[in-house]
Amino acid sequence: MVQVYWSYNSDGYVKVWKNGSVVHERTGPNMYNHPDGIKEFKLGLYAWNWKTTPPSPPEASPRVIFHDEVRVGDASSNYDEVKPRGNKVIQKEVENLQAVTNGDSHSVFDQDGCSEYQCTQFFSDNVGDQVTYMLNVPEARTYKVKVGVKKYKNRGKFQLTIGPDNHGSEVDLFSLNEEWSEIDIGNVTFGSAGDKPFKFTVTGKNVSSLGYNLSFDYIKLIPQ
Repeated sequence: MVQVYWSYNSDGYVKVWKNGSVVHERTGPNMYNHPDGIKEFKLGLYAWNWKTTPPSPPEASPRVIFHDEVRVGDASSNYDEVKPRGNKVIQKEVENLQAVTNGDSHSVFDQDGCSEYQCTQFFSDNVGDQVTYMLNVPEARTYKVKVGVKKYKNRGKFQLTIGPDNHGSEVDLFSLNEEWSEIDIGNVTFGSAGDKPFKFTVTGKNVSSLGYNLSFDYIKLIPQ
């Protein structure tokens, strides 16, 4: 990450971070005293001899540079606002999350088809029953949210609510046979980091279903 105060006077400075630590710092002029006060930010390779020996000098060899996550702040920005965020997929096993229900029982069971060999089951008996899992979102940004579920013949339908808003459409977990599936909820933007409530509300059941139970495996956050 690079922090620059553009100036042709002694108050200019450049500071460079690598892996969270300052690796270079320089004070003093860092631009020309242009009559229009132009400050240009450019990313690229500086090879002046390629320009002065057109169209390309015979001794020129290929040069490659990669740029990722270019994020520009202003004078009020801080390190956390512009630091590289990375794109690591976050998968939280539901059995390890704090769960709160509105009265019906909730349990963890072992089965080979579940991620990490465990899933949860919410023993609902009616529309409106709810189970909420608290999931820590590491930073404010947009994630694609996916939910691992186990479908079966006694499963109901649910609507996911994150914070005050519903996300995705109603999901039917009914299946005549045991079936593990990953539900794409869609993109969700979090305005802050921290623990967020993922509330699953029973909205009904398939006419062929034997019950309203819900079963979950994991919640996945994919940075966008």
